[in-house]
Amino acid sequence: MSLLEGLPRDADAQAVGPTRVLVIGQGGLLLRIRRDPTFAFELLKRLSHRVRTLNARVVELPTTSLDVPS
Repeated sequence: MSLLEGLPRDADAQAVGPTRVLVIGQGGLLLRIRRDPTFAFELLKRLSHRVRTLNARVVELPTTSLDVPS
């Protein structure tokens, strides 16, 4: 999200085992998207899945937590 929006990260990641990390900057990401439409489509599918999952979780929240006292 940070790369797409140009904003600071709002989350960290922690590996639970041996890990290889690929560091990619905003320019590199945009170049990859331009050169590989399949990569862009897969990225959009994953982001869409995350939004759908979060929407489902919001719907499951108790409505009393959203009530505002008069």
